[in-house]
Amino acid sequence: MNLKDLNSKFLEMMPFQKVKELVKNLADKLEISSQENEVLKEEIKDLKSRLRELIGEQKLPTFKAKKKSEERDPNDEYKEPKKKSGKGGKGRGKRGKRNHKIKISRREKIEIDRSTLPEDATYKGTRTTIVQEIELRTDNVEFIIPRFYSPSLKQYFEPELPAGYKGHEFGPKLRAFILMMNTQARVTENKIKSIFDTIGIYISVGHINKVTQTIPEEVLNELLSAKEMALVKQPEIHVDASGININGVGHYVQCICNKYFSWFDLLANRGREEVLKGIIGSHKTLKYIIDQSAIDWLLGRMKENAFIKKIREHIGTKFSSEDEFGLFIKGLDIKNKDNKKHLQTAALLSAYHKGLMGKPVTNIISDDAKEYKDIVAGQQLCWIHELRHYRLIKITTGFMKETLDKFFKKAWKFYEYMSDYKLAPTPAKRDYIKKEFKELFETKWNNYHIDSLQPNTIKRKAGLLCFLDYPGLEIHNNTCEFDIREKVVKKKISYGHKSIEGCKNGNFWLSLYHTCRKNGVTFWEYLIDRFSNQNIMKQLPEIIASAT
Repeated sequence: MNLKDLNSKFLEMMPFQKVKELVKNLADKLEISSQENEVLKEEIKDLKSRLRELIGEQKLPTFKAKKKSEERDPNDEYKEPKKKSGKGGKGRGKRGKRNHKIKISRREKIEIDRSTLPEDATYKGTRTTIVQEIELRTDNVEFIIPRFYSPSLKQYFEPELPAGYKGHEFGPKLRAFILMMNTQARVTENKIKSIFDTIGIYISVGHINKVTQTIPEEVLNELLSAKEMALVKQPEIHVDASGININGVGHYVQCICNKYFSWFDLLANRGREEVLKGIIGSHKTLKYIIDQSAIDWLLGRMKENAFIKKIREHIGTKFSSEDEFGLFIKGLDIKNKDNKKHLQTAALLSAYHKGLMGKPVTNIISDDAKEYKDIVAGQQLCWIHELRHYRLIKITTGFMKETLDKFFKKAWKFYEYMSDYKLAPTPAKRDYIKKEFKELFETKWNNYHIDSLQPNTIKRKAGLLCFLDYPGLEIHNNTCEFDIREKVVKKKISYGHKSIEGCKNGNFWLSLYHTCRKNGVTFWEYLIDRFSNQNIMKQLPEIIASAT
């Protein structure tokens, strides 16, 4: 109907049911207009900023407006519901459990002045209470080293310093403390120096930086072995990436992990080839092969042409390094940059799938970013990311809230059911999940916003329901989101890294910290053990191999 025909007389003549339908239709149009208005506001703001830049003025600030304390996002209630821990007890019960973990350093007997007691007071035993305390003090050691001189050899002889001290101006505990504060607590090097100044440790920021940038070879090899063992134990990975600033230039840090390890790698871009290099690991020599699967991958992106025919002539050719393959591509004289990029990716993928650089993973759990596609057959898409699209719907009217309430009540119930599928997968449960997916995402809700998002969810259906073919897979990427958050928060604190080498070293220590955490190893104790060359603690690969 035409809005110009809508007046009080028209409403009086309409049946009540028709009036309800009209109000609902108007509310739907209001929702659509409201969403479009938000988009247009952002576009106008962006255009104004560009215009200011063109005429030589400063861009408009991009910071978010500060919300009042009483204001909150109405869509917060549609977040993933927290599962109940099932732990009972209050106050003293919880403290009792905590006390079992506390290591007692010393015991001190408290005396009482008996003259203050009543005459009839009798001794009834003792009780204990635990008070946690910390002691920050220096433990500077002056080693007195005997020296002997041989006139015949014209040479001095003296004993070596204890393990962990030789070749270092600062002891193993101090170096471990620096790394714990910088990696685990995200404290900057300047602030670490400030703490040391307070205690009475005299060390420069340069020396602190040297500690964070020095990776013992044996610790590096142990972590690499732990990564390999973790992938044998659980041949699936979670993967995610985050942008990072290195001396003013944008790069990406990619995190791959599972329940036993985490590994952070620096990527030049988020192309599929770079992502695959990160999964393989920068410590490995890349290998390439041109075979039929590489040709098939290329045909999925282009039609049969002269370029494909030229590549077919080299089927069966293997390359043992990135440099060797680079010379091969240079010899082909490929003019089209995209064709060159596709060939590199196709040949690397083929070599990876054939296990030329170690056993490939069976599954990847990620978001829907295109660079993660085609790396493995079993790619599970994150359901939290998927439902986030629906959570971004703006609530303008009560009708919208009613519909979203119903939608998310069903969606999170469905999510919990899917999460539990891995515990006891059955054909009946599989059929039920497919039926519920159809009812939730393939049935119209008569709501413009939900209905407009459904086609994209349906396109991603195979990835979202991948866990049905691979029982045991997680349906979310929270594992990786949690790990990479450390990098994101640290980026906010220190605004990235000054050098590529610094970023790589930071990635290593963060990888080691998360791998220790996941295997019940205290990062602090591990560092002291390895830096002092005691090696009392088990090797990380051994711990992972024996894990249940």
